[in-house]
Amino acid sequence: MDHWAMLHQGAVVCCVCSLFAGCVGSSESPEDRFLSRGHYVLQSKDAAALEGPYTIKRILGPNRIVIESGGQDVRVTIRGCRPTDDEKMNLRARKSIGTLLGPDGVYIRTDCKQVIDKSAWKAVVYRTANKTAIVGENLELEKTVLTYAMPQLLNLAYGYSLLDTSDTDYPLYGVFKEAEQVARRNGNGYWATHSDK
Repeated sequence: MDHWAMLHQGAVVCCVCSLFAGCVGSSESPEDRFLSRGHYVLQSKDAAALEGPYTIKRILGPNRIVIESGGQDVRVTIRGCRPTDDEKMNLRARKSIGTLLGPDGVYIRTDCKQVIDKSAWKAVVYRTANKTAIVGENLELEKTVLTYAMPQLLNLAYGYSLLDTSDTDYPLYGVFKEAEQVARRNGNGYWATHSDK
């Protein structure tokens, strides 16, 4: 094989490898691309937008929890999502909301909180996602929260919950609406077996 034929063959192999690598590298799902745009995770520098932590006492359903605030139980309707008419999806949504049961409690976004009465709120909820721990000067463990995650957004993007269109007057409603559109377009969860209603 002459020199030019070897170079041509090498170029073809490199081209094919590059194309293949590009296809493999771009395999991130539409849901993951949406969630990675910064809506799902709140950085610690933005934690002033949150209040808490509140102790979560129990999960009532795919979009309802009970927390403790000032020694009193408060029923919280998680804004943005509502149950589907599909029990399998509701179970998945409930499992996702179950991540709130961690030892760090839940946080509520202050600009998305609506107090209905002293024992009932509507709110956007977060849980801690990443923490770091260092040993302080007195050898005590100091924990720092790096990020907070919002499980109801995950439920909408993966089609485990439906958008609650009866409650729209809060800053993150547009983000939740976009998450459900991602699920609909890609036939995720509920939308895999139900028409676009």
